Amino acid sequence: MQETVLDLPQGFKVKSLPPALHVDQAKYAFKAGYEQKNGQVVYRKEIIIRDTRLQRKDFAEWNADIKKLRQFYLEQISFSKK
Repeated sequence: MQETVLDLPQGFKVKSLPPALHVDQAKYAFKAGYEQKNGQVVYRKEIIIRDTRLQRKDFAEWNADIKKLRQFYLEQISFSKK
């Protein structure tokens, strides 16, 4: 798991956070999300690969889940002045 903490600048507050991502398949899982607490934004990401062999029949599902993960990475946090 990876965790990154961002301290909010003085006089700013979080306006919006992206929705969390939860993908849990038999061969892999992606979990990522943001949380606001105590003047900080905490980002957590966990990528679990349970089986490194992906069969051809699983490609469509894998590609759809990777698309969700890429979209999550493009989401932005909005801040505003208090």
